[in-house]
Amino acid sequence: MENNKKYEKDIKELCERMIYLLDKFKQRGLIDDKEYDSLTYQKKRFLDSRFNK
Repeated sequence: MENNKKYEKDIKELCERMIYLLDKFKQRGLIDDKEYDSLTYQKKRFLDSRFNK
């Protein structure tokens, strides 16, 4: 059970880092809104479902 919490924490951290990087890419014009939405959708969904209760 303790391992599950660690893995969940690690996945949360990875999602947050990826969203941060994708924000930077979008700001610099390296990806457009559609691509940004596509790449961040599952990450944001995971974060919302696990940590915004």
